[in-house]
Amino acid sequence: MLTTLLPLLPLLFLPGRALCSQKVSDGPRDLRMLQVSYFRSPSQVWYQGNATLGGILTHVLEGPGHNVTIQQLQPLQEPESWELTKNSLEAYLKEFQGLVQVVHQERGVAFPLIVRCLLGCELPPEGSRARVFFEVAVNGSSFMSFQPETASWIARPQAASRVVTYTVEQLNKYNRTRYELREFLQDTCVQYVQKHITTHNLKGMMGSGTGLCVEWVPGKWMDLKDGYPEQEEVPGWQFGTEYTHQTCVNQLPSFGEEIPQDLTQTKDSLGMCPSS
Repeated sequence: MLTTLLPLLPLLFLPGRALCSQKVSDGPRDLRMLQVSYFRSPSQVWYQGNATLGGILTHVLEGPGHNVTIQQLQPLQEPESWELTKNSLEAYLKEFQGLVQVVHQERGVAFPLIVRCLLGCELPPEGSRARVFFEVAVNGSSFMSFQPETASWIARPQAASRVVTYTVEQLNKYNRTRYELREFLQDTCVQYVQKHITTHNLKGMMGSGTGLCVEWVPGKWMDLKDGYPEQEEVPGWQFGTEYTHQTCVNQLPSFGEEIPQDLTQTKDSLGMCPSS
């Protein structure tokens, strides 16, 4: 199970916030991907995430672990190719949940739990090396990160615990989660950006080519107490009858920003939603 914890997928999903690109010539040359996992228990999880290419929203995902909706918003892949990518992503999410279950069985994890994985690459000016990153936060606090120089995972100093030590040790055991991951970030990701971020491609995605601002705010209730019933279009989330708060994807907390353990606090105290 642990050998497939972090599959090397060129399309995971990026920070859900208002993503505004500048003119094509001034836009970022990067691929950023975010996956946010809300665990009510080891067996109950809700996923949200998205991806941006050059500052433009290209993919989104949302849904319970057993029925995630994954969408390609820009025509970057042909239908058959995209279907294969979707299948790979669905398999990855199942394996990711399996990782959380293994760590919980071995070291014990307190629930509910919010895990945030942020990864990607950024192309610098000509002649410089691309910047790559893979950060993991738990409940809003930095948990661990990937170091491409040594192809290894390290625990954040403030995250020292039996859980993080065990997780880092396991990830550093396997070539797949070390050297293949580094290859994905430094080669596959960079080549993907170089291929798709051209003036022609960006103008095609942006329409006029003068700018684009996309905001993705799902805002749905979900009751995890007895599984996953039909969703209702109302502004918030409900974790059973014990935990209720509203999460606005357009303003997820940054790494190092604490998320209160008591999820019954108001949306403003969580720092997740913009003021009206």
